[in-house]
Amino acid sequence: MSELKILDEFMQRVQYDVGEPLRPCDYFHSITGVGASGVVAILLGVLGRTIEETSGAFLQLCKQVFPTEEITAEARSAKLEDGTRQLLREFGLPENCRLRGDLHGTSECKVSIAYMAAMDMTNCRMLRNYESHHSSYNPTIIEAIRIAWATPGLFAPIRVGTQILQEDLVSAVDGFNNPTFQAVKEAYEIFGSDERMACLLSIGAGKPMVRSLSIDRQDLLQRGLRDTEMTVEQMRRRYGSLQVYFRLSVDRDLEFDRPSFTVDKRTERIMSHTSTYLETHDAFSTMDHCVKSSRQASRVTIDHLYHTRTGNSRSSHGLPPLSTFFVVRHQPMDDIIKSLQNTSSDGQRVAVVVGMGGSGKTQVALKYGYECDDLYDHILFVDASSPESLQTGLHARVRKLDPLLNPKTPVEALQLLAHPEGNISRNWLIIMDNADNSNIDIRKFFPDCDHGAILITSRNPTLGNLSQDGPILLDVMSREEAVELLLATALGLSSHRTNSDRLSKGVVSVPRQSERDKASTMSGPPVRITDEDRRHAGDIVALLGFLPVAIVQAGCYIRMQKCLPEYAARLQANRSTLLRKPAQAQRDRLKYDHSVYAAFDATLSALSSSALQLLGILSFVHFADFPRPLFVVAASYGFAYEPQYLLERGEDFQASIDLLKSIFCPDGKWDETALDQILEELQQYSMVTLVPVYSTVTYSTVTLRFHPLLHAWAKDRLSETEATAFRAAAVRLLSCGTNYDDEYLWEYLLPHFKYISPFDGDLHVNDRGALAAVVGQHMSSHELVRIWEDLYSRVKQIYGETHVQTSQAALELADAYGQDGDREKMEEMEREVVRVRTALLGEEHPSTLRAIGNLARTLRGNEDYDAAAELEVKVLDSIRKLNTGDHRALVQALTDLAWTRTGQGLDEPAITLLHEALEAVIALKGKAHPLTIRVMEQLSNCYANREDTDQVEQLGKEIHTLQKQFHGDRHTKTFDAVAFLASAYSKQAKYADAEAHWREVLEGRRETLGDSHLSTLHAMHQLGVAIFGQEHYMEAKAVWEEEVQIRTEVNGPTDEQTLEAIFWVARCLYGQEQYGEAESLWRQELSERRKIHGNLHRDTFDSLRWLGHAVDAQGNYEEAIEIWQEEVAGRQILMGNEDVSTLESLGNLAAALFDLDEYTEAENLRRVQWDGSQRQLGEFHSETLQALYCLARCLYEQGRYSEAQDLWMEEIAKRRTIDDQPNEDVYNAQYWVARSLFEQELYEEAEEVFGETLAGRRELCGEREPDTVDTIHWLARAMYAQCRYEESEELWRQALPISQEVCGEQDETTLNIIEWLSNTLFEQEEYDECEELRRELLESRRETFGQLESNTMAAMFQLAQVLFELEKYGEAEQVSREELQCRREVHGDHHKDTHDAMHWLGRALYDQGKYEESRRLWEEEVEGRKALDGPEDPVTLQAIEWLAKIDAKQQEDPIIDRPSASSDSRSATPDASIPPQLQPDPDASQELVSPVPSSASPRTPQSFATSQLSSPNSSTRATFPWLQRIQQSGKKRLDRISRILP
Repeated sequence: MSELKILDEFMQRVQYDVGEPLRPCDYFHSITGVGASGVVAILLGVLGRTIEETSGAFLQLCKQVFPTEEITAEARSAKLEDGTRQLLREFGLPENCRLRGDLHGTSECKVSIAYMAAMDMTNCRMLRNYESHHSSYNPTIIEAIRIAWATPGLFAPIRVGTQILQEDLVSAVDGFNNPTFQAVKEAYEIFGSDERMACLLSIGAGKPMVRSLSIDRQDLLQRGLRDTEMTVEQMRRRYGSLQVYFRLSVDRDLEFDRPSFTVDKRTERIMSHTSTYLETHDAFSTMDHCVKSSRQASRVTIDHLYHTRTGNSRSSHGLPPLSTFFVVRHQPMDDIIKSLQNTSSDGQRVAVVVGMGGSGKTQVALKYGYECDDLYDHILFVDASSPESLQTGLHARVRKLDPLLNPKTPVEALQLLAHPEGNISRNWLIIMDNADNSNIDIRKFFPDCDHGAILITSRNPTLGNLSQDGPILLDVMSREEAVELLLATALGLSSHRTNSDRLSKGVVSVPRQSERDKASTMSGPPVRITDEDRRHAGDIVALLGFLPVAIVQAGCYIRMQKCLPEYAARLQANRSTLLRKPAQAQRDRLKYDHSVYAAFDATLSALSSSALQLLGILSFVHFADFPRPLFVVAASYGFAYEPQYLLERGEDFQASIDLLKSIFCPDGKWDETALDQILEELQQYSMVTLVPVYSTVTYSTVTLRFHPLLHAWAKDRLSETEATAFRAAAVRLLSCGTNYDDEYLWEYLLPHFKYISPFDGDLHVNDRGALAAVVGQHMSSHELVRIWEDLYSRVKQIYGETHVQTSQAALELADAYGQDGDREKMEEMEREVVRVRTALLGEEHPSTLRAIGNLARTLRGNEDYDAAAELEVKVLDSIRKLNTGDHRALVQALTDLAWTRTGQGLDEPAITLLHEALEAVIALKGKAHPLTIRVMEQLSNCYANREDTDQVEQLGKEIHTLQKQFHGDRHTKTFDAVAFLASAYSKQAKYADAEAHWREVLEGRRETLGDSHLSTLHAMHQLGVAIFGQEHYMEAKAVWEEEVQIRTEVNGPTDEQTLEAIFWVARCLYGQEQYGEAESLWRQELSERRKIHGNLHRDTFDSLRWLGHAVDAQGNYEEAIEIWQEEVAGRQILMGNEDVSTLESLGNLAAALFDLDEYTEAENLRRVQWDGSQRQLGEFHSETLQALYCLARCLYEQGRYSEAQDLWMEEIAKRRTIDDQPNEDVYNAQYWVARSLFEQELYEEAEEVFGETLAGRRELCGEREPDTVDTIHWLARAMYAQCRYEESEELWRQALPISQEVCGEQDETTLNIIEWLSNTLFEQEEYDECEELRRELLESRRETFGQLESNTMAAMFQLAQVLFELEKYGEAEQVSREELQCRREVHGDHHKDTHDAMHWLGRALYDQGKYEESRRLWEEEVEGRKALDGPEDPVTLQAIEWLAKIDAKQQEDPIIDRPSASSDSRSATPDASIPPQLQPDPDASQELVSPVPSSASPRTPQSFATSQLSSPNSSTRATFPWLQRIQQSGKKRLDRISRILP
């Protein structure tokens, strides 16, 4: 089923490309199968079924032959036969139809099925649906399916043939489970040798699990698996580079060990795993290339695939046997195959394997020869170490190819390879081994032709130029390969491996039969390899540097001495002895001993004395990453640099200098080409590797790397005298790199100080002091103190306490004490040094000034800035006065004083000093120097203190460029500079720029420091901040979630930085309006903050604040108030009542109270916030003005419109003082001034302010903004209140389409406008359009809010009104009945709105003459109003009058007419906006006025008792469009985000 799924994906892609449906049998010329796959091949290729039909048929068979209960093989075979018979009937085919000849027109595809005779399971035979010159049995379809699937142990064999020639047949799964070779053979015989191949597709079914099977079936499946994988590997090596062979197979278990699993369940899992596999990059890419390849023929012929010999036929001549313990090295083997079997290029193919001695070059070349001998007619192995061995070897090997030809000379032998005769063909391979001698032009030994292949092994990487693919670098083994080799060599191959063996990727080569004949076999039973053995082996191979020859050598020793656990200790104690002892019993017959040191000794005679001397010197430092620039720096000092001159030097000092000069200055002066020549010489024999760390326009840093065993060999071969001299020279080199101006080298020097340490008492005091200056930055302060106490004691013992040299040691010791935390002692010693030097040298001597500068830095570190400044001014003045030209001292003095001025808060003087320092350091060192960059960074910090972001950005860019120029793209200091620039962008709110730079930093720090390094995590966090600043919350959340995951793994879930990352994940959720999830995270964070810090801590308060926001946004205002009350109380205790954060928290608490309509309490808190903000931040600060704005809102909601208006006017004046340009904050305040005027019935003044606000918002925000639409609405309201209905109508018509587009059709803002537009039409008696709008309004409110919402019921009332005016009493009755029913359900019978609905329904009935029902309603209304409002209430009395009218009507009193209420008594007239001329006349009490439901709009105080319509939908708070959206979604405003609601 997995194979069918893969094939289906293939066919789907093909069909997409060709544009028509295809069956596999229509597309493939040949299909070969075995086992269950053979059944599938018959269904697809012989019966011509589609993949879907085949899947169904095969699944049907599986269900029949694999029932849930266990059955015998015979019973399963019977079920298979019955199932196949049933399938043939379903396909409309006769049961006795045969595989070949009976199914005409079904398919042209050639199908072959692999099977074997039960009595001879070594040979594979084929069932075929086509004629062949091979005799083959032609079974029926039923027999063919049985034979294909006759897996031993699973199905019974099938007996076929005549009585005399009968035999039992079984599936070929045991031995030929992957029939790819057989498929190629069949294609060769069907289509001929010259036909070109398009695609050879091998589809597998995954690796089966076997632990649930019987022992026999386990063995069978294990053999099948081995067979399949070996075939896959062979095919990959043989055809991998031809671009026509493709393998697709799920690389995981596809069977399940639960017997209870049904076929359907197993199939479901198989298909799931296969789908997952097909989505992987490798499978997707392979499938894509396979489909493309299948569409066109390649250059590869079937003959090319098939022509090579099979079986035990050998084509090699003189090929030495492989080492007994050879381990396959997959990558170099693949590289050789790619170079030598590349069919995309014509001509002779060359591959060059390069590696150091003992790396296994020869073995890899031999392995290729043995693995691929069937690809070549002749393989010639020759020793290429000398011209003589090349000539002799080639001549002898060619002569053996055809004795009749008998070439007389090597030249004739080469000509025979170039122009083959006799038995010699064009298809040959020459292996030239050990071509190390750079003086030999090996090209002279290449046959002059365009055919054949040459494989070269060499230590010389320059020979790689002979191959168009470059050298194949053979490095040391991987850890897994090395462990496998050591265990195989030391303990023998084990058949009982532990679970840990699965970790090993190395595969021990099993020789073929012909090799086994020659191999010496190991005696004794297999040894069990334990996890402990693997642990010891891992330690040993690491000590050996994973070098193959050393591992074999060690393994042979361990095998002989039985000392695996002890070998590592023996190696460290007796390295030279053990590594010189050759491995025994090697059978490869190569000319050198299998010993590490013997392999290295072979190069001694070829190396110059200078190369050997350099090897000897560098053997005393670490074997890796020795910086090449150190040679240049040391030479610039004449190899004599002494940073700490504490004691006199002896003769050995000059001897070391002379030795270095003799190596690097052969003509008496430094010439870098001498160094180049030495390094080239060492590279020719792969004894050193040059590793480019970075390369820039200005600088190029390369490090030298040696194999650890070669490094050890270079030291072990030295005499005692040589060792002493070379070690001293190594110390000289390292000391020359300790100048602070060369600090960029220190990161490379540090590992080498483990070999030459300042703790070493044998080193000269001066050298120990020099090394301590570098190492001291990376060692514990206690160790540094110990070094300098010893050095100080030695110097003082010789010179006394008051000598200049002693004072130098004293200064260094004082600094060590300071680093160890004893600043008091540091200051004391530095004052004493100043005193001594002043007495000895004078106050203005440079040494005295350096001591004073040290003391000043200590005082600055103690925050005694004034005292430090006094000393530093003195030092600076003296240096300027002396004018010695010492720019370094001047720069130090300027930067020191600048740091102190910064500490004093005097950034401007500091900036002036630093500009002078920058000019001086550029003159001294140039721009691209670490010292220059440090001054620029210090200057940038000063600008940052002044919040001069432009200067910070400009300097940040320049620093980044210089760091990149000096250190290269990938250096940590370059990334630090990028991080500094990114921070500058963030401070300027240039978040997109910040994001780009933080991404660069994060990528670089991941690469150089790893994912879990603190600097990497810092970059990750800041990247999240930059993305968050752009409001890309989902992307920022992903970044911070990764940070949380890594910090949790490294530091645990309760680490403070982990909690900080969790906090920001919650902020992202909040920004995405996922308030519940944000609340959950903030509760988690708060709980941990309380545990870490307690309740009274800033971090705890921050967690409380945002938890409150999350709760508040979900409408849980009471809980939010409790949370913020705790936060406020805590901040008041810890920080004080008027701390800025306390005042901000008061604002949050006030906002929650405001949301609960607790306006008085909210007002009190806002007053406290405003007063405190004025004192702490100033009256013009944005936070202060925000508090003022919110305070005014509190007053407004209490109906104190005049007071609110005054506060908003004050806010406007202050904002215009700050910025006279129009801005949103001013327009917001202006808007609310207009609203206040409106509420005070100052409609003309309100109209003027609304008009000004509208013009400003249109200019600032544009027409299509919710705030602009809302302003249009309120401007129209102001006109409506002045009875200017036509003007208000025009504005609402203008606003409606904009609101529908911007806010949405069902948004409350849009519905609000529709309602008021209908009102103004009503007032103009345009009832038809009014009815249409109100019907639309009612339907929208029903859909949006539901039937029982107050706005919906108000819309019912308004629609009934206009229907009443249109005298559509029946429709008005229907709407009023619906309203009354809703009112009863929501409010009950005894509620004012219910009474109003009763009344108007009664009116509709009355006008239709339905007096009885009208009477009943009005009687109920009167009784209800009496109980609720009292019998004397004006509305109650009006209801009584209407009841009296109906009595009179029923008595047919001609005097009393039907009550006729004025239009205004039924109209949707706004509350305070009712014009005076439409207000009810108090004297006209005889006119009966019908009540209006109060819920049709909120109430406002009236001068009369009749309920009036205040707002067509909701309270004035809810008319603000963005506010409505926020309220509907449950989101509340934060003072820092929006300034509209307090």
